[in-house]
Amino acid sequence: MTAPGGWRRSSYCAAGDCIEVKAAAHPGLLYLRISLDGQPGRTTIAVTRSELAAFKAGLAAGEFDDLVTP
Repeated sequence: MTAPGGWRRSSYCAAGDCIEVKAAAHPGLLYLRISLDGQPGRTTIAVTRSELAAFKAGLAAGEFDDLVTP
């Protein structure tokens, strides 16, 4: 799902509080932010594509399941 400004969020995001991602002008960099709908001044961080790929692999492998499962 694409939000204004080129930000994208997962279709699995049920509410407005989601992680969004967008490509940076610099090749190989991505921006991440929390999408608190209707709230300005959100913090944005820059990560490399390889850093995000490594994090995604960790998520897929269940390395963070204890942090999101009650």
